[in-house]
Amino acid sequence: MKNTFYVGENPKHKIDAHFSSTGKEQVMVDNVLVIDRRSLKFQNDISFKAGKHNVLIKFEGNMRGWKCPVYVDNSLLITELFPDDLGKQKRKNIYLKRYYIFLAVALFLGLLASFLKGFFYG
Repeated sequence: MKNTFYVGENPKHKIDAHFSSTGKEQVMVDNVLVIDRRSLKFQNDISFKAGKHNVLIKFEGNMRGWKCPVYVDNSLLITELFPDDLGKQKRKNIYLKRYYIFLAVALFLGLLASFLKGFFYG
């Protein structure tokens, strides 16, 4: 999911937000990368500065649906950051992909721990 929005008037700051269904989160302010992380949390807020403004991108919701509002200096700027990308089915797919990744990692770690326990303690 990608979107671009602007904050402030003089100067105006361009903010590019890119969030993938695998948990990769990137935010650029005036073509400078300020957030670059991977998160598998289902609700994770992102806050950063754009010039003198404090920007907060919130993730609100659950498996049945969620929204992504943007606040600038504690005032609502955008009610839905990804209106085209967050249809009900796409929301479910995003959550399911993150859930499956989490489940696969947990299963792998469990199997690895079991193997190592058997290997060392016979």
